[in-house]
Amino acid sequence: MAGHLESDEIGKLFDACAADETAKGIRDAAILAVLYGCGLRRGELVRLDVEDVDLEDGSILVEGKRRKQRTVYLTESGAAYIRRWLAVRGDDPGPLFNPVRQKDKVPVKRLGGESVSYILKRRQQQAKVASFSPHDLRRANVTALLDAGVDVFTVQRLAGHADSSTTARY
Repeated sequence: MAGHLESDEIGKLFDACAADETAKGIRDAAILAVLYGCGLRRGELVRLDVEDVDLEDGSILVEGKRRKQRTVYLTESGAAYIRRWLAVRGDDPGPLFNPVRQKDKVPVKRLGGESVSYILKRRQQQAKVASFSPHDLRRANVTALLDAGVDVFTVQRLAGHADSSTTARY
């Protein structure tokens, strides 16, 4: 389930979420905004808590591999997706991303990694884009940064790579 994501395909994924005006559509757009916009790993995403996000400066404190912490930044639109999700979820402390139950009920329970894969698969089918993995969103983020001329060491720090050669392979 891996593939290369083009920017128009990412746009179609966001459009599929926007067409779903339920809490799931709002949550899924926020998940996409963080996975793609910040280049997080799936495990990093599901470990995020509300307290890790500072919407005033758009920063997110991420715990990566080997419990290393780093700060990543949301785009303006990414912050808007998170604000919209928090308006549905509420700003109680706890996991940032949660399951959505019947009638848009949102329990303060952590969403699992497999659930994220399922959500993305469902949105991929709705958007009619080629199959991809959560990691492909991360790869698309790193590639976009490098293509925009951001130096490899800055991208390495944002991606949480221990070695710049890992970043350079993107």
